[in-house]
Amino acid sequence: MKHSMGQRNIGYWMAGLCCLAMALCGVGSASGQQNAATSTAAVPAVSTFAPTTFSAVMPGVVAAHPVAKAGGEEEQESPKPRKPGGEGVKVHGHWVIDLKDTDGKIIEHRDFQNSLVTNGALQGGDLGLASVISGDASPGGLSIVFVNVDTATNTDATQYCGGIITPSSCYGFTSSNNIITTAGLGFNAIATGLTSTVILGQAGTTPPTSSLVLSGNFTIPAGLNTINAVETYLSLCEPTDAIAAPGFIKADLAPNACVASQPANPNEYKLAYPLTSTTITSGTPPAVMPLNVTPGQVLTVTVTISFS
Repeated sequence: MKHSMGQRNIGYWMAGLCCLAMALCGVGSASGQQNAATSTAAVPAVSTFAPTTFSAVMPGVVAAHPVAKAGGEEEQESPKPRKPGGEGVKVHGHWVIDLKDTDGKIIEHRDFQNSLVTNGALQGGDLGLASVISGDASPGGLSIVFVNVDTATNTDATQYCGGIITPSSCYGFTSSNNIITTAGLGFNAIATGLTSTVILGQAGTTPPTSSLVLSGNFTIPAGLNTINAVETYLSLCEPTDAIAAPGFIKADLAPNACVASQPANPNEYKLAYPLTSTTITSGTPPAVMPLNVTPGQVLTVTVTISFS
């Protein structure tokens, strides 16, 4: 009897499953007929809907496929991670310059980027940084230089202020006692008042990049009417034997001793290398456009140097 009741129960279950399958087939058939009947109807140009994720109906389950975006937006492919060690070290320089008239009114605004000075006929920023990192030289601070040269024919930034181009083309802006105020380094006029501030990158930011900000107000001196290029300069103090035989740690001055007032020493060079440089540009995309100035006007300048 028990065996007969078990068979009857199984029969009831099988009959129920068959009825359910037939009901589902009926729904699918009706749905298919309805879709066929409406396939000729106009389709909206943009379909907007609120997508439902799997987690809305099955908590804890995440959709394996991208969820369609409203408004017909396409899903963007995530960028592939870069191979560690393949990016290199980059030096960035972001310049913001406001030219102001004598009454303080802004006449012109410029915003542009520059790059590290490398591969020149004379010493550039690559050599300057290597000298400091290796311990061959003591750093003496940074300066800004405004250059009045024909950058179309003179393309070597290492020679703007100390090479074949006349030194009167370069006008420096620096902090007091920086060694570029020392005579003989190739600068026509030097103004002080530049400040430098180190901004430390905050943990958790992306990227957590630290930066060095140079800023100040530079009054246009007599003789400067056009600025074609700008540069940042790295001042260094380096023993003469470090240049004769580089590769060993030979710096013998503390950074606070690498200053213009440091007594002359036949065994110590006072140097200034162009660290970053660029021609003056304007517009989007950037186009070379020199900045015309008049003596007495003021340049409010901010340069942010960062690394990545």
